Amino acid sequence: DDSVQNLVCELLTCLFIQTFNYEDQDGQCISDSFSELPEQAENEPFDIVYTFDMIRQNLDQRRYRRLDAFQTDLFKVFERARKLTLPPSKVYQDSIKLEKIYIRLRDEICQHGSLLRSPALLFNEDRLQHELVRERTEKDSLANTNNQNSISPTKSSDSDENKVY
Repeated sequence: DDSVQNLVCELLTCLFIQTFNYEDQDGQCISDSFSELPEQAENEPFDIVYTFDMIRQNLDQRRYRRLDAFQTDLFKVFERARKLTLPPSKVYQDSIKLEKIYIRLRDEICQHGSLLRSPALLFNEDRLQHELVRERTEKDSLANTNNQNSISPTKSSDSDENKVY
């Protein structure tokens, strides 16, 4: 039904705008920090570069027909930000804040499933916490692997002056 599809598109657009324009207590738009991310990174985490602009274009062209598809793309924007930055950075922290804000807004707008039912509603803040732990574990193990693979100067114990002839 076209009217239902129109409502879903309106709901997704509203959800995106409220998330993207969300301001902190100082009146700063949280999504502004994402502009620090490169358009294309050397270590790009996905085949497609997921950005707010890409999602906005998809919304404008009415490509999203389901909340879960929209949410998957939006979460990839947040995940990309975390993969390209370190945990103490503003972008990294803002990606977590915005994802939590999105989850709360989504639940309110969908009236916790009574207005719109979707598998997307199963992803909550608890699940986000588990994902963040998994991401940090991956990041830590990658950092450890990189440290082990780097060449470090080692002191040779069998230098000529210590050899016994």
